[in-house]
Amino acid sequence: MSETIEQSIKTLKNPDAGWVNRRDAVDHLSRSIHDALSTLHQFKDDPDNDVQRAVLTALNDIGIDAPAPVDDETSLRKLVHALESKNSREVTDTKDGFQVLVQTREGRSQKVDIIKTVSNTKQDIIHISTTCGPAQESTHDWALRNNLNMSHCALAIEERDGQPWFVLVNNHLTESTHDWALRNNLNMSHCA
Repeated sequence: MSETIEQSIKTLKNPDAGWVNRRDAVDHLSRSIHDALSTLHQFKDDPDNDVQRAVLTALNDIGIDAPAPVDDETSLRKLVHALESKNSREVTDTKDGFQVLVQTREGRSQKVDIIKTVSNTKQDIIHISTTCGPAQESTHDWALRNNLNMSHCALAIEERDGQPWFVLVNNHLTESTHDWALRNNLNMSHCA
């Protein structure tokens, strides 16, 4: 893992690597940080005192403490509303959850829906999605092939008002969702 992190750092530092490679390097580093902090957070209260002390020292050394995961509607509301940023992200409460209007660098906007729900395996999840466009049979093959290389979301077909639509979607287990996971998923608006 450290080799891939080192490669991502090297790619990000290289302006000649191209914007796509540098963006992917940022995404990889972000996911690595998320995974590391989530894991450290899981073991903050480890029954082994040496492990617990090492985790707390590590978190202290990097100057942050991993936030608690989303455990109720109030904490999800706080996390989602913390994403608001003047002129780039506007949060609205909806009957099912939240919608974030994201202004992209290209000057357009994209709506990202965030709802707390239950998966088909009966697990509490945070469902994050954004509409791409009408799903047409001629583009199903393209969508499935693109899923293979997508970094933090997947294309799916969702019925909306009786019509099939392509959506970018990512589901997170509620118990392990943190603010940086939500913030990272807002990047899907740039792909839609």
